Amino acid sequence: MLLPVMLLPVGVTLDLLWLAIAGAAFAATLIGRRLHPPARRSGLGFLSASMAMLAVAAALDLPLWRDDPSSALATVTTVLHASSFVLIAIAMMRLAAVRTPDGDPEGWIDAGLVAIATAAVLYDIISASMAGTGRSLIASASLMLLPLLMAPVLAGTVRLLITGTHRYVAAWCFFAASLASLVGNVLYILDPVPGQVELRPFWLVAYVAVAWGTLHPTSARLSEPAPATGTRLAFGRLVVIGTALAALPAVMLRGAGGGSRVPAIAAIVSVALVLWRIARLLRDRERAAEALEHRAERESALSQIGRAAVTASSSAAFVAELTRDIDRALQARSALLGSGSGADRDDSSPGDVTRVVVPLGARLESLEVRFPTDRPASDDDRRFVSTAADLAAAALRRWEVEDQLRHRSLHDHLTGLPNRALISERLLTAIDRSRITDAPLVVLFIDLDGFKTVNDTLGHAAGDEVLGEVAARLCAEVRVADIVGRLAGDEFVVVCEQAPADTATALAHRLLHALSEPFELDLGDAHIGASIGVAHAKPGDDPESLLQRADAAMYHAKHLGKGQVIVWSGTAPACS
Repeated sequence: MLLPVMLLPVGVTLDLLWLAIAGAAFAATLIGRRLHPPARRSGLGFLSASMAMLAVAAALDLPLWRDDPSSALATVTTVLHASSFVLIAIAMMRLAAVRTPDGDPEGWIDAGLVAIATAAVLYDIISASMAGTGRSLIASASLMLLPLLMAPVLAGTVRLLITGTHRYVAAWCFFAASLASLVGNVLYILDPVPGQVELRPFWLVAYVAVAWGTLHPTSARLSEPAPATGTRLAFGRLVVIGTALAALPAVMLRGAGGGSRVPAIAAIVSVALVLWRIARLLRDRERAAEALEHRAERESALSQIGRAAVTASSSAAFVAELTRDIDRALQARSALLGSGSGADRDDSSPGDVTRVVVPLGARLESLEVRFPTDRPASDDDRRFVSTAADLAAAALRRWEVEDQLRHRSLHDHLTGLPNRALISERLLTAIDRSRITDAPLVVLFIDLDGFKTVNDTLGHAAGDEVLGEVAARLCAEVRVADIVGRLAGDEFVVVCEQAPADTATALAHRLLHALSEPFELDLGDAHIGASIGVAHAKPGDDPESLLQRADAAMYHAKHLGKGQVIVWSGTAPACS
């Protein structure tokens, strides 16, 4: 196969090689679409059609059958080239359109500016080079057509880039292809030497770039929806607009002479100043948008904190929600410190963080927020922390009051011991646990002897003082796991889990001895005693029945002369 090629003239060999390159680029566009299917219907089909037209044009341009440059085949070749450029422009515009659901009208305007500026520059350069060549108007127009048609191709690839595809290799490949093709065509028109080989590397770059772009995996992502920041008037888009706007006065400056250059220079400077002003407005707008976004996030966080202050099941759950919402809104770290952590202040630690601490109120914690060193706390941050602290203080005070009310409802206000309601609740739990583990459960019912005499002789204040001391002595004698409570008046109860009979009896006698010791009061010493009834839990017991048996045993001890310990055994009390 090499022999026929070697026998061909050099120009024919080069044209055959060029035909192979164009055909390979066309095949690459087909293979790339199959290897990496686009995410949505895109314009890559137009790109394949344009490559097919260029391959056909390369085949028709072979000198084997077209020796006359003015033949009908030359006209067909020119039409195919022109049509291929139109299809490439449509392909790039279609890709940009599918990425923006709203059609990106700003992108169309930007593309129009690029196309007009490119066409104006090309027209000025090419028309100046053709002056005095003696070509007819039609011949000159046909030569200028192809590079002018590249203007919308370049505009299409630029528009594709500013929709957020600047992160994808495929988009840059298409941009490089359009730029290389534009340069090659312009240079060919400026120095139209038939068969000039030195210009074909630009077209080779264009073909290779198209093939690489369609075969690259990122080609499938070109049709994905553009990110939120991809269609904004960003710095790159301003550069494109500025270049396009400055191109027209630059063309005027190139052909102007003398004082006529002053308006062109003024126009270029004015474009630069206007774009600078737009950039500053853009920066201010983005900062304002970020501030509004941050304010909305903080208002949402405060709303969540307020809702948690009402609906949270416990103070611990509220604190967890509080710190989570603050951390999310401020991108910081927050925590509650112990009471007495200091007043509202900013503290800085070298190499650490900026701290803002706001006290929540008397007897409550303080809210601490630690900001990163690269973002110190602003006034808005401090106001947010202060408002969050107010909400937290109100919520924690509510739980503090509720805890106090709950404690008062379940504890004796004088001694602080569990009252009858809490004793019954804990006794029910102990009975269930004893039933499951088969461990012994004992209740000691204690009634003071001689307490009425203390009230009558020394007064009720002294009696209250005695009751407080009785509670302290009982708690000092029992085991850690035992429960001591005050039922009413001078009646106390001790619940002992996992207490064998001898252990419970020994405890009852220790309690008798402890309560028989004198009570040193402000108004003098007081002497009292106690009668204790003991009842062991049995199957079918409930808190009330167990307490009733212990109460009955205690009354039997009083009947026997007080200062006794009586154990309920079977159906009747027995002395211990």
